[in-house]
Amino acid sequence: MKKMLLSFAAAVLAVGLTAVSASAAEAQVPDEEMQAVTHEASQVFVQNDFTGLTGSDLDMAMAQALREAGWDVVVESPQTALAALDGVDQSVYDLAYSDLESASPEQKAAIRAAREKIIYSSSWSADDSSFGFLVKAATKEIVISPRFQDLFPGWEVPGTYSASAPAEPEVEKAASQVLDGLNAARANL
Repeated sequence: MKKMLLSFAAAVLAVGLTAVSASAAEAQVPDEEMQAVTHEASQVFVQNDFTGLTGSDLDMAMAQALREAGWDVVVESPQTALAALDGVDQSVYDLAYSDLESASPEQKAAIRAAREKIIYSSSWSADDSSFGFLVKAATKEIVISPRFQDLFPGWEVPGTYSASAPAEPEVEKAASQVLDGLNAARANL
């Protein structure tokens, strides 16, 4: 249950966070319009129940709900996402794909740093019970990102090896607050 709440919270928060970052890459959209578009996309989450869906089933259900709400939806393949990494320096790429298991502690830190540079150069969702996407407000398009494990098999998700990861009670509290907000929004429909 905790994983589902956290994943759902991450998915809902992704709407606002990715909407803003995606808009920077396209023509400037006024703040009011961006807020309206972000709210409209958020309503798809609120009005639909995706409980129990994971992986590609979750992606397809969300894509269908967004299409029914009038959005153009692209489900990005791992190959397409990885093709966007062409701009990564070859030395960083080579280091990122080195053997982490046999590396010294110093080498592990360097390998993880290189991997994070590549990881954060692409769009992905962390696990099968959530999804990531980018909102292109000007064109009313949503791009659903591939799963982390499909892009980077065998790699650690950033933060899973960090001592600075939030304590579980904090994560649980944040997920609970998001769920309370969703329930309140559903009650107002």
